[in-house]
Amino acid sequence: MKSNSEKIAALEARKKSYEEKIQTYKELITECTQKIDSLKSQEIKNLLQESNIPFDELVQLLSSHKNP
Repeated sequence: MKSNSEKIAALEARKKSYEEKIQTYKELITECTQKIDSLKSQEIKNLLQESNIPFDELVQLLSSHKNP
C-alpha cells in the first residue's frame, strides 16, 4: 500500500503532466486561430479582387448592412 506522501507525489506528477499538455494545447489553439484568421483575410482579399467593386462602394455597402 502506498503512503499518502507517495500518493501526493504521484498526483503532483500527474498534475504537472496535465498542465504541460494544457500549455501545448493552448499554443496549438493560438497557432490554429492565427492560421484561420490569415486564411479568412486572404479569402476576403480574393473575393474583393474578383468582385471588382470599388473600395468606397464596398465600404458603403458593408456599412448599410445590418447584422441580425
